[in-house]
Amino acid sequence: MRRDIRLWTIESTDTATELAPDRGENKEKYFEDLLTRNPGILMPGLTLVARQAPVERGALDLLGIDDDGRMVVFELKKEKLARDSVAQVIDYCSYLDSLNEDDMAKYIVDNSGRDGIDKIEDFQAWYEERHGQSEGDLRPTRMMLIAFDADASAQRMVEFLNERGVEISIQTYNRYSRGGETLLVGHHDRAVESRIGRRKTKQDLEEDVRALNERAKDLKIENFWKSVATSLQNTANSLHPRNNQRPWKSGITFYQRAIKLSDEGASYRGSHSALLEDVGKIRITFFPAAIHLCRKLFDESTIAFNKEEPRNVPKTDDIFEQWYCVLQEEDWDSRRAELVKLAERVHAAWERHRKKGAAL
Repeated sequence: MRRDIRLWTIESTDTATELAPDRGENKEKYFEDLLTRNPGILMPGLTLVARQAPVERGALDLLGIDDDGRMVVFELKKEKLARDSVAQVIDYCSYLDSLNEDDMAKYIVDNSGRDGIDKIEDFQAWYEERHGQSEGDLRPTRMMLIAFDADASAQRMVEFLNERGVEISIQTYNRYSRGGETLLVGHHDRAVESRIGRRKTKQDLEEDVRALNERAKDLKIENFWKSVATSLQNTANSLHPRNNQRPWKSGITFYQRAIKLSDEGASYRGSHSALLEDVGKIRITFFPAAIHLCRKLFDESTIAFNKEEPRNVPKTDDIFEQWYCVLQEEDWDSRRAELVKLAERVHAAWERHRKKGAAL
């Protein structure tokens, strides 16, 4: 249960005057208006993109994009927050999660530009300009419950979900009056923070890049690695600026905007990766979806690819293996042009398939 908060003002004479809690009626629309005008109350760097946006059952109060590019659903309650509010915000979030990337972008565009929310004409361009990455990074969606108090069952449910990797939290407020001024005190109950299912923050990614560069140096392939990474990154950036390039401590994985290769199949985002393999060696891997989209090119390639079971990516209906090659620096010098060309063709084929699927 939330602890009561007491506030005092201290005069220059060191006289302390306790402020009285404002027990006036909690008007939900007034509070929503306040938060819409001042989204920083909810979290620093937040941009609100929709308000009272319709979902399958009802309308979510506020929808925002946080400073890390993540989507956040806010549910506001003027009364004490109860267990049914937890189920409600999960229902709203599950509806949004059922939308593919194009439908999600359209949803935000259609619901922006009213009730104090700025209009967004092109969500992909808007998102890239602010966050420098694909709108596929909107998820997993965060959930936040906002109220002036919360009962024990709601707090217990949120803690239970949070411990299991669901990013949901409660933010409650105390309100005080001093003359014609209102003071608002927020309490953000993060419960037990878990890394399960949590997307990496910018700080996490920066740390991974540092560790990656240090590992390349230790393996005596610092310049070799820089050449491989730069060539593949330049390919991705020049063709599709919204590409995701995710560094981790042993390599870089390249992601595209999500596609499906069959109506009932899995969604695919990962296309290929570059990995620090060993002293003097770098491994380049193309995932099943990339092979599926450019099978003829891979079959005709002069590169002697090895094949293995995919480790962390889904198979396709006809491709059950990922293809990889392990190169030393002299191999890279002779194979670079062909590998870069394969990466370019994969990027182009991926985008063609995505546009074709979106048009159906």
